Amino acid sequence: MYAVFGLKRIITFITAVVVAVIIGLMLYKSPSDIVEFGKTAWRVASGVITAFILLGSVPFVFRFFWKCYETIFPSSYPDISGTWTGTVTSNYSVHNAIRNAAISTAETLDPLDPSQITSIDLQTFDAKLTIKASLLKIDLIMEVAGLTDTSESFSIAASPQVAQNSEAHGLAYIYKSKHYNKAADDEATHTGAAEVQLRKNANGELEMKGIYWTARNWRRAGNTAGILTFVRKKTI
Repeated sequence: MYAVFGLKRIITFITAVVVAVIIGLMLYKSPSDIVEFGKTAWRVASGVITAFILLGSVPFVFRFFWKCYETIFPSSYPDISGTWTGTVTSNYSVHNAIRNAAISTAETLDPLDPSQITSIDLQTFDAKLTIKASLLKIDLIMEVAGLTDTSESFSIAASPQVAQNSEAHGLAYIYKSKHYNKAADDEATHTGAAEVQLRKNANGELEMKGIYWTARNWRRAGNTAGILTFVRKKTI
């Protein structure tokens, strides 16, 4: 989550804290031994940096300070940690319809005809998303109730997208998905990516909505894509 502020700003903040503490020590102790004071200043700097990283890596500590930050700056990037519930809407049904038409002697389907494709309802699956965010990283775990089993996906990389002008805050991430009871013509694992926006609804709940796409069965043009829709219940 440090990317929300930018590495340069964080370094500037830490430097300012270290300098302020060192100046305070100078005013308090009025050191006469510059060498010994230099050693003390070094220990202070090391301690501040270590404490900043360690405290930012502890989830409940990070969430407490981030909650305080959100209270002071309501338009800031929100704390996205927690359990989200929602759906994954996939174009799997479109792939399936095109495949069935290709092997059928009776059915016809023109994939280049928008009206024919639009008439095919997208397939919706229930899903649960767990996010653990700290100062140094963001981890996402998603469980999707698929056709043959419940698949699990784990984030490989994630990056918060801070709002510009009137845009919403967002999140972009790459993930790896695993199927333990896959269909015979499916892949056991595949990679994918997603880009979502974050907004609060009328109930004060944080909502996440965006698109995802995969490299699933790419060699036979079976790449799935669709819409992610999640909501996290408001926490006190």
